[in-house]
Amino acid sequence: FAGLMVQLLYQFRIKAKTSNEKLLKVIKNPITNHLPPNVAMFGMSKTGTLVNVHEWIPTNYNQRTFTKGKPVALVFGAHPHGKIQGADYINDANWIAVSQYALSSAAAISRALNGFEKYWNVL
Repeated sequence: FAGLMVQLLYQFRIKAKTSNEKLLKVIKNPITNHLPPNVAMFGMSKTGTLVNVHEWIPTNYNQRTFTKGKPVALVFGAHPHGKIQGADYINDANWIAVSQYALSSAAAISRALNGFEKYWNVL
């Protein structure tokens, strides 16, 4: 993984070995230029409003914040503390925490995606 990240930082992209397909590439800011219009965007942070994702996701579908066909973006930082600096594209009310403890990015992503999997009945 570390080698891939070094390659990404130096070459600004990672290609598949067997083809010229780009697997990852560095993009220019602002990130909002690369997201679909009208995306429901939420930031994940230990300092956000604490939610139980298994309740938060159905509630947002019931309140029509999430709707079928409307994209949702969950923004995670690379560190287990505080909000992402410069993430002014996320409304202050849209910062949530999936645990009262500082989690690694991998653990926070796992919790959030598990909530969607459960709601959508993905086995």
